[in-house]
Order: sequence, then structure tokens, then C-alpha cells
Amino acid sequence: MKNTVRTSIKTTEYEINLDCLSTNGENFIQLNESDNANNTVKTIALTENNSNVEVNITITEGEETKDITFAQSKEVNGNTMIKRLSAQYEDSDNRVEAYITQNYQTVTQFDNELTLDSENAIKLNDLQQEQLQSLMATVQEGVNGKIEELQNQVNMQEIQQVLINAGLLKEEQSMEVTGTTESEKTRYNSQFEMLVGESFDSDRVLNAINASQNYISNLEVVSNTELRIVLNRNENNSEIVTTLQNFIEEHRGETYNISLEYDEQTGLVSSLMLNIVTEES
Repeated sequence: MKNTVRTSIKTTEYEINLDCLSTNGENFIQLNESDNANNTVKTIALTENNSNVEVNITITEGEETKDITFAQSKEVNGNTMIKRLSAQYEDSDNRVEAYITQNYQTVTQFDNELTLDSENAIKLNDLQQEQLQSLMATVQEGVNGKIEELQNQVNMQEIQQVLINAGLLKEEQSMEVTGTTESEKTRYNSQFEMLVGESFDSDRVLNAINASQNYISNLEVVSNTELRIVLNRNENNSEIVTTLQNFIEEHRGETYNISLEYDEQTGLVSSLMLNIVTEES
């Protein structure tokens, strides 16, 4: 079965053509935009079938042409699958190519296999609130560590600059790319909202500090009994974290309340408020 659709819009200033072709299990979509005023032509083409996907982007500005290609293919043979990924960028002065090959094998048995049963599984519904918060704080600490490790390996600013240089991203769009969606805001805030509570002992507070340490950037003394732990999504200060941990260790007999402050503009949690409970309060 073969289906072909072509949509065309023409004016004195620009021309847009959209072609869609579906035949024999292969889909092809191409968008072509010509800007006569600026003498630019942009073409985005997608080719897809059962085992291959390729996206090709061509941008021509005057006599300068830039080509960007992303491709993925997979080959399955029995219980083995080979997946190949490639990315290419080329202009009149530069050519960059990157290739990744991944090998997968389906198995039915695992070395050192661990099966969860009633003896080594945790039923969250059976935990008391204090045990659950302590467990979640420990899990969050591990997740934050992995996020920080990924952020250290992937420089998003460099990737954005490459997209800007290639003409795929405008400067004003860069802020949108690094913005925060509602779902991201919810995920970010929830990791701190679960730490809120009253009459915590020092161990509970240390768990909260450890779970938040990748975001702790500063410490402010609000009063004799209240500290503001300033949070930052993009940086942290290990010395501040150590100072906080030492402070809690030195005041193990105290009881604490933890509350939150939010940034009015972004809606993100901006600080943890640590209040020492006194007899007067």
C-alpha cells in the first residue's frame, strides 16, 4: 500500500512544502522551507522503517550549507541485538562524526541473581512514618549523586551552543531549553517537601542534610534558634554541608523543626528552614 501527501504554501516572501510518503512499511516525511528575503533554505527529512530511523537536517544560507544527520539502526539475530547510533555535522569548514555501537543479549538466567521475597523485600505500607522518611531520604541521596555524576559528564551549555551555531536553536530559545516544566518543578520540590516535619532528632536532620547536599549552596543565621539552608539547582558548597553536619553532631541533644521557603518567581524550593525547638516555642 502506498500513500503520498504533499502540502504546499507559497507567497512572495517564502515557500513551504511538506511531503509525506508511506509505502511498504517505510515512512518518509520532509519539510522544506525557503525564505526568499533572507536567501535561506531549511530542509528536515525523517526516514523510518522497522529497523532504521534517520533524521537529516540541511540549512543553506547564501552559499553556506550545514548538514546534520542523526541515525539509528538495529539488527536482531536470535537472542542477540546490535544497535548502532550515529551523529554527523558538516559545514564548509568543519566535519564531526560520532558513532556508538551497543550489543544486547537476551538471557533467562543471571549470575548472582537476587530474588526478592518476604525476607528481603520492604513493604512501604508497613513502615512507620519516621522509617519511611528515613528510607526515602537515603534513596534520594543516592539519586542525587547519580544526577550530579551525569551533570558532570554532560555539559548542556556546550550542547546548546553547538545547536545555536548549527542554526537549530536561537539565542532567545536557549532560556526556554533550560527552563523548568511543571513536572520538573514537582519532582524537584517533592524531594525537599518529604523532609518537612517537626520534633526531629539529630539523626533525622542529618539524613535531610545528606539528601539535600547536592543543592546546598549557602547558610544564613536568621536568629539564635533558626538557620536558613540556601538551595541552588546548579551548584553546591561542600564546606557548608560539612559545617552543617558538624553543627548537628555538636548539638545532638536538640530537637528540630524543618520547613521550606519557595522562590516567588520560579515556584521552586529555595531554602530549608532549620528551627531549634525550645521550651518557650
